[in-house]
Amino acid sequence: MFQALRSSVLCFGRARSGGPPGLALLVLLAFVVLVPAHAYAQANRPPQTDPNNPAFDIARAIAAYGFAPEQVGYHVIDTATGAILASRNPDSAMIPASVAKVPTTIAALDILGGDYRFRTDVLAGGPLVGGVVQGDLYLRAGGDPFLTTDDLAELAERLHAAGVLGATGRFVYDATLYPAVSEIDPHQPETAAYNTGVSAFALNFNVVNVHWSRAGGTLAAAATTNTDTRRVAASTIRFGPVPAGLPWSQFFTAADDAAGEAWQLAPALPPEGEDWLPVRQPAPLAAAVFASLAREAGIALAAPESGMAPAGAVVLASHQSRPLSEIVRGVLRFSNNLSAEMVGLAAMRALAGQPLEIAQSGRLMGFWLSERFPGIDWQGFLLDNHSGLSTASRVTSRQLVDLLVSIDGQRFGDGEYVDLLRMVPWVGELNEERRTAGLPPVSIRAKSGTMNYAVGLAGLLEPGDGRRLAFAIFVNDQGARAALDAAADDAAREVNGQTRAWLNQARLLERDLLTHWALAL
Repeated sequence: MFQALRSSVLCFGRARSGGPPGLALLVLLAFVVLVPAHAYAQANRPPQTDPNNPAFDIARAIAAYGFAPEQVGYHVIDTATGAILASRNPDSAMIPASVAKVPTTIAALDILGGDYRFRTDVLAGGPLVGGVVQGDLYLRAGGDPFLTTDDLAELAERLHAAGVLGATGRFVYDATLYPAVSEIDPHQPETAAYNTGVSAFALNFNVVNVHWSRAGGTLAAAATTNTDTRRVAASTIRFGPVPAGLPWSQFFTAADDAAGEAWQLAPALPPEGEDWLPVRQPAPLAAAVFASLAREAGIALAAPESGMAPAGAVVLASHQSRPLSEIVRGVLRFSNNLSAEMVGLAAMRALAGQPLEIAQSGRLMGFWLSERFPGIDWQGFLLDNHSGLSTASRVTSRQLVDLLVSIDGQRFGDGEYVDLLRMVPWVGELNEERRTAGLPPVSIRAKSGTMNYAVGLAGLLEPGDGRRLAFAIFVNDQGARAALDAAADDAAREVNGQTRAWLNQARLLERDLLTHWALAL
């Protein structure tokens, strides 16, 4: 399943001819700015900009990488003593990008508990007589962010094992747990697989595999929703060529209408190929897939329609998700935006007792954090959503570090929060250098955030002497980012040569800072 998660995180909605990308390529695309080649390192660097040199000057390093002093903020605290070990612009409100998943997941774990599980239920609106429900059958979403077609197949088999062969009434899907939106953030590219629709249903991370060809000279396409072992037709998604005379700027253009989800295909597409696209209307797709899998299991259902399960409906079969702590581990390590949104929505719905729009939910989470951790100065903090896929969100490095210090040692499920964080990819390389120098190994576990002109990294550094240092680093060019947000063309907001160079410089600065702190603090 994590193969599908990787795909949903890493695919960028660009047309390709040939087969799907290999895992190695996907990982390379995701971490090209996180794992710079070691050739950047120390060979001809002045001592003042060499993090391994005692004369390392952070101000000079910031300038050497091309950043203005106000564009960089960081804060480092010893979690045991509370001593501030390094700090620069710690109260500057920065765009957090995916580092926003840190407060989101901490709040969710604290509110729901690490052992919390999401449920997807099938319910009967009437008695079961001779294998047939006398009335309507309901598929009710529980907000499971890791739900797959394999899970739905098992749910259909459980339903059949319970003696269900069909229903006399309707087949109704209930997605009323959360309000539905067609994309996480309207300022992000609509074809981006990291900017999916959100509802109480999420199937295979709301990403579909699209195949197209020009059979007989006519451009046609179809999509499947995939796991590692199963492909099911995404029958609710329609495709057709861009109508003659209409402009287009992308290979795919969203064209949803009253009939449901639809995409227009640009005439410039290659003769045949495949790509990945976000699902904009997840609930109808999940219901159609379940109906198809139910037929395979010997259960006849009517065409799906939207509705709400009544209070008296009886649960016939259920699927429970993995524990929330495991889901959070996946969110933090693979940075899936959809999963982060659903985890945050679940926590805030539990708090509010009612469905909330994403922006409402983010703001409520900010209020909850200020109440739960009153010792932190939350001035300027704003979560516009739960994933960080918004340039309106703001957080300071001091706030993130103080939050990490506040939960240090607290257990969620089987371990501490630090155990859920991903090891920074280049730590092995750094430790090889340290071993050669006779220094103890370090551990750096963190959550990164990356969008054009806004990067961040927050987590815990263990320098090898028994201490644990909480840190947060942000590099923002908010003016350049605002200019991108104002662009009319989606393509302008995707990574290009200029933005990739900026991102690489920001990641190299992060690496230098952490290397220096591991040596000097």
